[in-house]
Amino acid sequence: MRRERALRKQWESMHEDVHELERQARDKAEAAINNRLEGMNELRHQIDRERANYATREYADAVFSSIDTRLKALENSKSYVIGWVAAAAASLTFIIYILKR
Repeated sequence: MRRERALRKQWESMHEDVHELERQARDKAEAAINNRLEGMNELRHQIDRERANYATREYADAVFSSIDTRLKALENSKSYVIGWVAAAAASLTFIIYILKR
């Protein structure tokens, strides 16, 4: 009987230690998870802040449309100048040819 009481007391003492160790392990795991979640939340906030700086699709389309319009105007004026220079060169060549005869 004494031996059983001693064993029971030892078991109860060890059982309390097991519960304490479980509590410590649970607290450490909870702290690790909270730390990880904080990091994930910070990353999400950083992504949201960066997204605020992105151009919208509508804005980009408007800018590209404006650039396209201006580029076409430049191409047209370049074509006009090239045509005018070619006509002037042909006229000058013709005039030089006539004068040499």
